[in-house]
Amino acid sequence: MPAWYSAIMMESGEVQWRPKFNPGLSDSGPDDNRLIIDFEGDLHKIPWITDLSCENATVDVDILAASVPALFDKPWLRGKKPQKTSVAALGNHYIIDIQL
Repeated sequence: MPAWYSAIMMESGEVQWRPKFNPGLSDSGPDDNRLIIDFEGDLHKIPWITDLSCENATVDVDILAASVPALFDKPWLRGKKPQKTSVAALGNHYIIDIQL
């Protein structure tokens, strides 16, 4: 199962995070090496994802971990290079699927 989190950007620009579905997530990370983020808001304002205008979006997991340490400062994410990712969009709702 992937590690799955939900994030909602408030009008203030603050992003509220919560685990969405992570049964049995161990310290070694998800067993399928996937991190999924269900994001609502303006993804272009987020510093940890780049290249949204082309089909090669990249997530810098180190910046993500620094931005939300309570959820993402984990051994299974630390020290990874930026990861290519797939992004599905419907308006301001995005599903970000990161293969670690």
